[in-house]
Amino acid sequence: MPTDRAQLHNMKEGFYSLVDFPNIVGALDGTHIRIKSPLEDEHLYVNRKNYNSINVQGVCDSNMKFLNIVAKWPGATHDAFIWAISSLSEMIEDGTIDQGWLIGDSGYPLRPWLLTPVLNPTTRNQQRYNVSHMKTRS
Repeated sequence: MPTDRAQLHNMKEGFYSLVDFPNIVGALDGTHIRIKSPLEDEHLYVNRKNYNSINVQGVCDSNMKFLNIVAKWPGATHDAFIWAISSLSEMIEDGTIDQGWLIGDSGYPLRPWLLTPVLNPTTRNQQRYNVSHMKTRS
């Protein structure tokens, strides 16, 4: 993740130009990469869709360029756990990176620097937020 002010400004502008969602510096998500069944600890690699995988987590900018990748956890590992123990999460938590927000899906916990969708939107503003969130993250 860039910490230079000019680079961060450009990243924010890139996300803002998508759907007017301000102050976003990265989109966070995980994906499962299918693998052959390992010989040891096979059960750790079976994901929620019941196939063997590695859970790969990435942060991308508005141009879909990877800024950070973690590709070492078995498929049964939850996205929120991978994020919580990542070096990038630590840098954000301790204030090393303190400019802007990440945007992630509901598999991640809401934090002051990590925006997630409203789970059960009941107001028009919550619905509009979710639509903007989804378009920005996609």
